[in-house]
Amino acid sequence: MDTSTIRATLVRQDRHLQRLVHGEQSYSRRWVAEHGSDDPELAAWLSAELRLSDQPAHLAQAPEALRLPWQGWLDYYRGDYPAAAASFTRAWATLGEAPDEAALAADIALGLGKVYTRSGHWQDARCWLLHSLQQSRDEQRLFGLVQAYGALGELMLRAAQPQAAHACMSTAYHLLPPGSGQQPRQLNYLASTLMRSGAALRAESLLMTSLHMAHDAKDADSVWHALARLQFLLLDDRRQSAPDVLLTLCDYLPTRLTPVAAGFLHVGRAMREQRLGNTGAARKCLHSALGVLDLPGQALPCERAWVDRLLATLDGLPVAPPPAVCQLLALEALPAPPGESILDRTWASLALPAENGFAWLCEEVESFDATMVRRACFFI
Repeated sequence: MDTSTIRATLVRQDRHLQRLVHGEQSYSRRWVAEHGSDDPELAAWLSAELRLSDQPAHLAQAPEALRLPWQGWLDYYRGDYPAAAASFTRAWATLGEAPDEAALAADIALGLGKVYTRSGHWQDARCWLLHSLQQSRDEQRLFGLVQAYGALGELMLRAAQPQAAHACMSTAYHLLPPGSGQQPRQLNYLASTLMRSGAALRAESLLMTSLHMAHDAKDADSVWHALARLQFLLLDDRRQSAPDVLLTLCDYLPTRLTPVAAGFLHVGRAMREQRLGNTGAARKCLHSALGVLDLPGQALPCERAWVDRLLATLDGLPVAPPPAVCQLLALEALPAPPGESILDRTWASLALPAENGFAWLCEEVESFDATMVRRACFFI
């Protein structure tokens, strides 16, 4: 390899690395799709870092230490949490004591923390997320810290600790460099914590800022999440006639769906219709929610079970315990390594529910209003 080729390779690697350190992933995703064949080794590394699902050849050829967590993330994004837990658990077992594996340990711990959050094992989730935080600090992984604080904030919000959630989300947001493409997403997260704390005007300001930023950046995921939160915010704020966000902000709707956010938006619309006494319209909105939650390629077992229960309250029908949710409740969590940083003592000492956070999905159906209040267990 001549000097000019080596120089070009190093420049290319540095360009990707600088962006990834700050959570800027869109550039590298485009490069893998359009130019990955120009540098297969770099493309393989980026595919693993970005957890790409459209690179099966790179996944198959990756060493076990990289392949297992990568597979875990793919399972997680598909909503197959038992498979994700199995992959991350096997990945954890392959780790050695070498210092150069600490960064991989942070990523696996983050994955286990997020899987246990989504499956209702909140005590175990906290332990793994705190471990990921400590590992990311030790390795000075800036975006790893952003991800771990964000995941911990999500957990705290689901577990009815909105002030702690706000502190975590605020830390994640302020760790981002100015102009980061992650800002719209983080603003949505911050807004959720403010909504739960009753700070409606501040939350609305953040959501509108996120909506405009995400729309300009063509960040469809953040647009959908902002719209869903706005719908619930307007309802929670007890305004006389909360508008239907799907109609009033239709100019912002992306063509590409984000199933979980679009599903939440339709649930919010159902809540609005039911408050107005339009049970038939509420039922249609809930069926629209199921339509997007059931799109191929992504399972959302707890969210779907929640919508099924809401429909059951309108129809006066019983609901059998969902097998997919029962499987999540039965999941045996891997204990996190012992150890606690003094920096994380506050998060470690907060009271979290002892029982599984989604156990109610397998219990007797409540009223529509009581079931709607259960949205506090979700990240919205």
